[in-house]
Amino acid sequence: MTRSRLTFLFMLVMMLFFAFSPGQLTGEFGTGENRHAFAFAVLPLVSAFAWPRFRLRWQFLIYAALGGSIELVQMLLRTTHVAEWDDWFTDIGAAAIALLVAWGLRRWDRGG
Repeated sequence: MTRSRLTFLFMLVMMLFFAFSPGQLTGEFGTGENRHAFAFAVLPLVSAFAWPRFRLRWQFLIYAALGGSIELVQMLLRTTHVAEWDDWFTDIGAAAIALLVAWGLRRWDRGG
């Protein structure tokens, strides 16, 4: 397994751990919206280059489903995390922007 794929898997596991663990995270990314935007911007960038042959539109759909699934599970778990659909929209927006950047970088890397 390549380093980029291992990095992606580690980041995904950590994101899911923090999404479902009791208690709110504090620190550098103080608000939930910032944490969602960061996670759903970084993960798609890493995955776009870890799996370069996997179409970006399918990756976008996977990230949209992942973000929605996280909110549904948070609603069911009723931990200190609260399911908010605004978070899902943040996830979708961040993933879309990240994948557009990845698309541009892929084109640039191929020379046009």
